[in-house]
Formats: sequence, structure tokens, C-alpha cells
Amino acid sequence: MIKSSSKVPSFMRGIAVIIVLLMGEISLYAKIFNHDAMASDSLTQLTWQDEPYSDAEEEAYLTGNTTQKVGTWEYANGYCANLSLGGYHDWRLPSVYELLTLSDDTKPAAPYVVEGINHLSSGSYWSATAKDSQSVWIANPQVGYLENDPKTLIFYTRCVRGKSLTIPTLMVLKKEGKLFFDLQKIDTLRRMGIVRNFMSIQ
Repeated sequence: MIKSSSKVPSFMRGIAVIIVLLMGEISLYAKIFNHDAMASDSLTQLTWQDEPYSDAEEEAYLTGNTTQKVGTWEYANGYCANLSLGGYHDWRLPSVYELLTLSDDTKPAAPYVVEGINHLSSGSYWSATAKDSQSVWIANPQVGYLENDPKTLIFYTRCVRGKSLTIPTLMVLKKEGKLFFDLQKIDTLRRMGIVRNFMSIQ
């Protein structure tokens, strides 16, 4: 009779340790999980709407009209507030800092969009961050720029849910090498008075 043994050979234990370490490395970099027209970011704890843009929406963007995920800043706020997606109803317009996390400026060429986000058009997106009473910061993750424009213009809308990302948290993740936007974008916001104490957290 062959006796069974509960002892695990040492080489098997070594393999198990290697697998655990590799899984740790994988989880560190595979930060965005795409599912059910949403993209969940394990680093920022944000969940993004990730639905494709229809031909009608692309046309509306080009012609300056409003429909679905395209419209003015006021329209974009209302659209996100009323969005029901994935069983969630707490969607909102993202801050400009949160939009920064969608950019990967280390890529050699456009589109400069982080892996895991599947449906970003090449135009500009509204943020919830105002420059003044008449204008708001917008971002274009595909080509990697920030600017501010009047609230009455027509841009794309991309909603987000989760606890608002703060500047200190953003900079910690950036300093740890977990976010890939160009740091000059934060400096641009600082010079415009949107971000303060930039040098203390750089």
C-alpha cells in the first residue's frame, strides 16, 4: 500500500512562492479592470463610465450640438447626475485631476490613454473644475493636453463614481510611479491658481 503524505516537496513550495510574488507584481501594474461598460481603477478607487460614442454623438461633437454624452458643461453635469449604469446611480462629472489619471504621457505617440480605458474619443472632455465663473478646465487624454474654455461650448462627457481624488493623493501616486501623466500639467494648474502648495508635494 502506498502511504499518502501531507508534506509538500521543497521545490513545490519554491514554485508557490514565485507565483505569489509574480501575482503581486501583476496586481501592481494591472490597475484598471474593464467590465460592463465600466472601467474600475484599483489605484485611484474610481470607476469610469466606458461606453463607446455613437456616430450621432461624434457628429454632434463636430457640429456643436447636444445629444447623449455630448453637450455643454451644464448639460454634462445633469447627464452624469442622472446616469444609471451597472446598477449605480451616483455618477458625477470628474475633476480635472481625475481626468489626468486617464493619460499616459510616457507612450511614444498618441493616443496617450492608459491601458484599460477602451472608449475615449479624440476630442476634449469636460471636468467639474472651474477656472472662474465663466470657464472650466477640460482635458483631452488622447492627445494629452489641458486648457480652459467657456461653459457654453460643446465637449464630450465621461462620468465617474467613487470618492473624489485629492491633489495630495494624486501626487503620492505620481511620486510612486503609479500614474503616468506629465507633471507639467499639474504645474499648469498651479500657475493658474487651481493647485496650491505644488512644490511641497512634488
